[in-house]
Amino acid sequence: MESNVTGKVSLPPLAQIGMVVTDINAVMEFYAATFGIGPWQVRDGESEAQSHGQTYRYKTRTAMAKFGPVTLELFQVIEGKSPVHSEFLDRGREGVHHIGFFVTKEERERLVNDLAGAGVGVFQERRSNLFLDTARIGGLFFEFIERPSP
Repeated sequence: MESNVTGKVSLPPLAQIGMVVTDINAVMEFYAATFGIGPWQVRDGESEAQSHGQTYRYKTRTAMAKFGPVTLELFQVIEGKSPVHSEFLDRGREGVHHIGFFVTKEERERLVNDLAGAGVGVFQERRSNLFLDTARIGGLFFEFIERPSP
């Protein structure tokens, strides 16, 4: 069946698949032993994010590994509350949470404006990335990850 559907906004190529997990070490070990995914780059961090007019502070552990042409990101909230990740876990979910796209600051601004015109807002924003309010339809967040301009 041929489709004549065209999107209102063109996205850059897919760069990342993000998963929210409750035990990052167990997931890394399983994926490495079962699928050969790795090596993993693990990083602990502290973050601050804005969502719906509130500021949230939290500690995280992330692990990243190449998964074909994209990066697989595992994300665990260690302390505090990240609205975009904790809400996912609070609903009893674990697993694929978002897909990410690398953008420059200028592309990010243009895409956010274009998407606002299509009725899609920002759910959570940080300096270097933002999550679009897309999970309400289909259950998957879209993330823009800022890269420096060339």
